[in-house]
Amino acid sequence: LIRVTEQFIPILTKQSSSSIINISSVVGRVSVPLMGLYVMSKHAVSGYSQSIAPELSNLGIKVKVVEPGVTKSKFYKSAMRDKDEYFNQKVNKLISKVPVSDPEKVAKVIFNAANSKSFRVFYPVGIMAYLSIYSSMLTPSRLMNYCYSKLLRLANFQ
Repeated sequence: LIRVTEQFIPILTKQSSSSIINISSVVGRVSVPLMGLYVMSKHAVSGYSQSIAPELSNLGIKVKVVEPGVTKSKFYKSAMRDKDEYFNQKVNKLISKVPVSDPEKVAKVIFNAANSKSFRVFYPVGIMAYLSIYSSMLTPSRLMNYCYSKLLRLANFQ
């Protein structure tokens, strides 16, 4: 991500208007259990993007971060193929309870971010993404951890 961004900066500064659009996730700002490495990678995308946004705005380059939540796709199936079957079943049970976004909605948000004249950085996709992000900002971490532990017990994660 960093190397690609650095390679494009000289090209983008020559344009009259340009944007860098990075795809992160709701979990780039809201940590959830059972997905530690994925959460870490999305926090890195969001943090890096937020960090370079003011630097590049001085060059006329807008930095955007699209943050989908769970989206109808084959992502989870392919991401879980190396995990054991018991773990897969539990994660799939949890994910099945979460409302999913339509891929077309994600595409629309990407399109809108690309065409926006605004220097706004974050573009959550769907109401669940907004609710997750803003409720996590307002909820003490101790309460969030308690809720996650209850949720994991309900899914029989012991």
